[in-house]
Amino acid sequence: MKELKQIDMTSAAKVFGIFYFLISLIVFVPIVLVLSIFDISTGLANIGVFTALLIPLLYGFIGMVGAFLASFVYNVIASKVGGIKMKVSEETEGDYD
Repeated sequence: MKELKQIDMTSAAKVFGIFYFLISLIVFVPIVLVLSIFDISTGLANIGVFTALLIPLLYGFIGMVGAFLASFVYNVIASKVGGIKMKVSEETEGDYD
């Protein structure tokens, strides 16, 4: 068994920031486009292109900050009580077939 004792806060923040940005871009922008194409009168249909792109950026930033804080909390807890234990194995050449 191996133990995850510490998470690099900066790398976790980068990965989750990009992940949340991409997910919100994939979900939010098409919804706004569909609503504006069909002229559905909701608040989302009238927000404009700038706001439609700003929201995924904000969502990515919030994901980045959240991952940074979660990593910090994990590191503090893991230093006191121990990290998550996991079983890992070495990959061989033929594992991808």
